[in-house]
Amino acid sequence: MIRSGLVVSLLAMTLATPASAATIVLDRSGSPPMLILAGEIVRGDGERFAEAAAGLDAAVVMLASPGGNMLAGLRIGQVVRGQKFSTLVPDGALCASACAYIWLGGLQRFMQPRGLVGFHAAYVVRDGAKLESGAGNALVGAYLSRLGLSDDAILYISATAPEQITWLTREAAERVGIQVTSLPSSTAPDEVSKQPASPVPGKGASPILSDNPADRARALAERYFLAWSGSNDSALRAFAGFYAPRVEFYGAATERATLLKQKTDFTIRWPERVYAVRGASLQVACAGTDTRCRVSGIVDWDTRSAPRRQRSVGSANFEFWVETAAGNPRIVSETGSVLSRAFSVE
Repeated sequence: MIRSGLVVSLLAMTLATPASAATIVLDRSGSPPMLILAGEIVRGDGERFAEAAAGLDAAVVMLASPGGNMLAGLRIGQVVRGQKFSTLVPDGALCASACAYIWLGGLQRFMQPRGLVGFHAAYVVRDGAKLESGAGNALVGAYLSRLGLSDDAILYISATAPEQITWLTREAAERVGIQVTSLPSSTAPDEVSKQPASPVPGKGASPILSDNPADRARALAERYFLAWSGSNDSALRAFAGFYAPRVEFYGAATERATLLKQKTDFTIRWPERVYAVRGASLQVACAGTDTRCRVSGIVDWDTRSAPRRQRSVGSANFEFWVETAAGNPRIVSETGSVLSRAFSVE
């Protein structure tokens, strides 16, 4: 039995190295088989996935990816729908951009409460800038139409600017008609196929994004550090959706654009990164019915720069204040302090 925690660990390991291809694993120990796709999606992954899926009469495709190459994502999504596979985003995982197109391809789409699906418009990169692609959005729109999604759903999926992400909420899924079956956290991945179909999560079902402010805040913090372990581009895409337009950053009011520039500079200085929160240290506190929650804990890091032949290893306290009101949870305040740090030359 493959558990979601293993998938998240696999994703962290995959994203800690420069992107070359997504990790695609076929597990036949359960019925139906489980196809796991983790890491950044690059050209050629569509063909690799099709080879892994060949001959399968049924499968659940478990996803944990920040996205990547749009055409490869659409190709995988076509295989998923053509072979009538189901898709699942488990607890602790994010599935954004091209990965979200794959998830949408599932004949039945599953999510656990602390999983996250995110959308933005298709784009091309020119002179280092992300520019919305009309041709790309046309391809995405045609694909989504073939999946049977409504015009409202297609507009919702493609409306967000390339440098930002809109995370799917229960309210939005209901509004635009994106069919989702929401699973309790206790559901093991190999039990997914036994779940009854549910068009959208309703009363009594686990929501796509939990209504509990503490759950929302905890999930955002987990995905924040998972994103830090990704490639530069995928990390910065995720951060654009994690932060509020204006953030109190280490005591100073900071615009999101300025903060993202600082994050960009850091990713350039340290392009290889692994961040891991000490599980027992993660604490969430929400005051009464207040939608703002404090998330704190200890994170360990291991960052490297091959060009500079340098490595930095250490640990730090972190503290976020997260606004968890209806819509997308956002970090509104961030601070922390270094506990230990060591530099070395490799």
